[in-house]
Amino acid sequence: MRFNYKTLLGIGLSTLLLSSVQAKEIPLDNPLPANFVPSAEIGLELARTTCGTCHGLQGDGIIRDKEGNPRLNKAGEPMSMGPTFPRLAGQHPEYILQQLRSLQISHMDPERAKKEGIYRVEVQMMPYVSMPMMGGKMLDSEMAAHIAAWFSSQKPVLADAAKTPSNEFETRIDYLYRGGDVNRNIPACSSCHSPSGMGNGPAKYPMIAGQYAQYTEKQLFAFKNSRAEKAVRSNDPERMMRDIAERLTDEEIKGLAKYIETLQIKRPTIRQANN
Repeated sequence: MRFNYKTLLGIGLSTLLLSSVQAKEIPLDNPLPANFVPSAEIGLELARTTCGTCHGLQGDGIIRDKEGNPRLNKAGEPMSMGPTFPRLAGQHPEYILQQLRSLQISHMDPERAKKEGIYRVEVQMMPYVSMPMMGGKMLDSEMAAHIAAWFSSQKPVLADAAKTPSNEFETRIDYLYRGGDVNRNIPACSSCHSPSGMGNGPAKYPMIAGQYAQYTEKQLFAFKNSRAEKAVRSNDPERMMRDIAERLTDEEIKGLAKYIETLQIKRPTIRQANN
């Protein structure tokens, strides 16, 4: 079989082109320097120009002035960005870092994200994770660690008082959160997120107590609809959340989201060692 020079040239150019198309460089793939210590103070400065715009400077969703004072509406109540953007105050840094990396890879290299099982798309987050935004730089591992340190150090937003179930449906939701439903193979939410909604940082199970009900509902439906053509989230290990959400009814998802917003975190008391 003979090739003329044009065929050989075409093959050569194609090979060169393919070899030049390398995997996209993902800043959050880079490991942190040895002995790196995240700074909440640096995280605060980054939040002033980026994250705080939507999540609130302190991660509580409250709009504040340059001095950090809440802006008030006509009724004298603090103004909020609303439930489109999650509350991050008190969230585990491990979870924040995990989600930022998931978002960055998903927006920059969606096929890789899907292959690795970390796909998550949030349109509002796209420019912050995939474009130069922070002083002309893209979000990298050090920036993300500083941001996580800042928001995790803030006081979580919690309900004034835990809500007591007042009807049969709310009682069922309470039991579903704390005990699950063995007949439908639904584990208790509390088994991973804890009875108080505190979550588990090292395991990257997020704190959910006090989160906007509308936001929690949106995420649960995203997991439930992960098989849809335009699915936006499938970054739960071993389909953990997707399988559970698919077994929940729409009414249960809405009920759990409202229930979770009323949870109160009870942090353990640290005992002082006797000298």
